[in-house]
Amino acid sequence: TPGSHRPPPETSEITLRLAPEDSLTLQQIRDALVPVETRQVSWWRRALSASRPWTTFIGLGLAVVPVPWTGYSAATTWASCVYYARETGGGAIGYGLAIGALAFSSILIARARTYPQILISRCALGCAVVGVWQVVHPWDFIQALTGVTL
Repeated sequence: TPGSHRPPPETSEITLRLAPEDSLTLQQIRDALVPVETRQVSWWRRALSASRPWTTFIGLGLAVVPVPWTGYSAATTWASCVYYARETGGGAIGYGLAIGALAFSSILIARARTYPQILISRCALGCAVVGVWQVVHPWDFIQALTGVTL
């Protein structure tokens, strides 16, 4: 008779009562029916979410603070190495080292998870930026466009 059946629930939830030994089977059924999609977050979004301003400033500060026994910072030491490579080996070697360090520091930033890793990656970024600043000469752009050497 029509009045003897309960009306179906209005929600899409199903309630099942199973014995404890059937819970694994229920999980397998759920995983088969409802595939779980994990969305991969891009590396730059992870890097921005991990960039706490104070850790970024401390990491960049570590790059430019002089090391006590040398009197030079890590950034100026890297900048002098890149400049020396440019002067002795040519512009391509200097640019290659500077851009390579910048790429390496961006990889470090993307993979940094803990605070020490974040500090080290920001310090590497500061050193790489100072190195790129040291290797770039304003005349390079004119030479690239016109071919006229300095």
